[in-house]
Amino acid sequence: MSKFSSSLAPLMGARLDYKEALGYSRKSYEGSLLNLERFCAGHFPEEACVTKEITLKWVEKRPNENVGGLRGRARAIRHFGKHLTAMGMTAYVLPDTLLAAGVPMPHIFFLTASFGHSFYGVLHSSAARKPY
Repeated sequence: MSKFSSSLAPLMGARLDYKEALGYSRKSYEGSLLNLERFCAGHFPEEACVTKEITLKWVEKRPNENVGGLRGRARAIRHFGKHLTAMGMTAYVLPDTLLAAGVPMPHIFFLTASFGHSFYGVLHSSAARKPY
């Protein structure tokens, strides 16, 4: 018996069957799809496909949520959307650039212009490319 009951139930079940056929554990994906289904049933009960509206509402940051939780939800709906489009269905696929939002990026700040030019020169010299 399927744990899914919304209009997206057959599609979510097919996603889990596909991942399981590839050798992945069903339990690895089932929880996130169940959460997505509960969300869709509560906010978009009549929708039978993944729309942009559903996706953007799903990836809104929740109170007290860390970045990892938000990324996990974004990844789940993105992969589900990609699965549906691969099956020839219409679905909104969250751009992967949104999954990287909030990742700390290292920045180098140069104290003087001459130091910046010197540093850039060392990075791009042939000596810097030889590890030994």
